[in-house]
Amino acid sequence: MYGESISKSKHTNITDAYKELIEKNVPILIPQEYINEYLNSEIKNYSIQLTNIPKQLDEDISIQKTSFNNIYEEYIFGQNTQQPPLSEISETTLENEDVFPNISTFLIHTDSDSINEAYYKTRIINSLSKNINTEELITFLNNLVIYSQNPNDINTDSRVRRDLRNVVFNSNLNKQGDVYWKISVIDGKEYVYPMYISQEFVVNDSNFNETYDISPLAQSSRSVRVPILMYHHIDQMPNSDSRFVTGLYVTPQIFEEQLAYLVKKNYKSLTSQEFYNLLKTGKNPSQKSVMITFDDATKGQYTNGYPLLKKYGLVGVFYIPSSRSSITYNQLREMARNGMIVESHSASHIDLVRENNQERLYSEIVGSRYTLRSAIGQDVIAISYPGCVADKDVYTYVSQAGYLLGTSCGKSIDHYFSKRLSLPRVHVFSSLDNLKNILSGKP
Repeated sequence: MYGESISKSKHTNITDAYKELIEKNVPILIPQEYINEYLNSEIKNYSIQLTNIPKQLDEDISIQKTSFNNIYEEYIFGQNTQQPPLSEISETTLENEDVFPNISTFLIHTDSDSINEAYYKTRIINSLSKNINTEELITFLNNLVIYSQNPNDINTDSRVRRDLRNVVFNSNLNKQGDVYWKISVIDGKEYVYPMYISQEFVVNDSNFNETYDISPLAQSSRSVRVPILMYHHIDQMPNSDSRFVTGLYVTPQIFEEQLAYLVKKNYKSLTSQEFYNLLKTGKNPSQKSVMITFDDATKGQYTNGYPLLKKYGLVGVFYIPSSRSSITYNQLREMARNGMIVESHSASHIDLVRENNQERLYSEIVGSRYTLRSAIGQDVIAISYPGCVADKDVYTYVSQAGYLLGTSCGKSIDHYFSKRLSLPRVHVFSSLDNLKNILSGKP
């Protein structure tokens, strides 16, 4: 939704790349140059014969001298009047580009007007040709003209899709070089097409000290700077007068805008294990990094947040109450298979500080870890404290359970290994500017 992107393809030719898109039913954008290539290859197959020129052509031109039905008739008339009369053109002068237009004059754009122009030009070529079959090209252009006038006609759409196979599978497009995907968004719909790029683009993964959009706060001494982002609901805003309630929501549109921004600025999204390993070194990452976390296992995290994380190639860390989740275990397993991280948010989201029953506390902290690990098939090494509260007793159980990280709430993006069981996370609101501030330590 936010700009264009280019990524390298596994394919080495355009045809194979298009086949993959068609098999996956991905909306395809046909670049102008590909249609030009196809039309040129078709037209070059026609040998122009100037014997027995139809009188109708001369008559048409005579009529056009006084009136034109549209701008293209006037355009063609203008092109012809710049040349010697047809009767004076011979085969010996055909090679002279000053006499007969170069084939490049038949290039078209894919807008409705240009399609009609190309169609009209093709009719002129057909009139000048002898004993050739232009039915396929005429049919293709006819369909394009109809489609440009009524793009919502399902029958026309299917015909054009069939005919476009002749364009996208044009052997002339398969040159030498690396194939890249180009992804564009037009009127909110994604389109993809393969293209050749002769130059490799190197992404700078050592960008931690590059300029930030907002001047960052000075970093705390001997800390590791990685913003830990905290989300709850990825859903449309509810009808509520409570600022607290609405503050827990980030709309899918804003969430995607925030993810797109992270990708554009080349942030790495860390897993819990990666964050722990980095924290242990006591050094900043070389690449700008964040940890994207979610509390409470709300439904919108699966239906809206998870697909967007996959779309942008980012990792989310989902803190799940093991016995009170709106995301099913089947869905959690699917998320884990696709790179998401499942961690504990206790068993039933109780206030751990106020719980005096030691067996219940053990079940909430220790039991939830083993329940999730067994059900998901993924190690569970971090816990998020419900309500962001924990005390000495809670930390003892967390440590004994084998958790490597414990997360709470706060405003700091600077962390210490010695405080790995009480890491501050910054709550993200439904605003891109809010995210930019957080990344610079200014929530």
